Amino acid sequence: MPRPSTWLSTTVATLGGELTRIGLTVPTYQLEALLTDRVAAVAERMHITERTARQYFDQDTLHALAQ
Repeated sequence: MPRPSTWLSTTVATLGGELTRIGLTVPTYQLEALLTDRVAAVAERMHITERTARQYFDQDTLHALAQ
């Protein structure tokens, strides 16, 4: 299995922290899948690359996603 990117690892950790703050625990592999799917969906809808789409997943967005 390939190692996740630094961006993905950092973003998963941030989202996991947001979820922990509200009392939820989600396995890392599920958060990786969720974020990978969300980034791909944003990229497709906006007709941009997935790398570019990542910029839309900032702290505020991850907080909202956790909620």
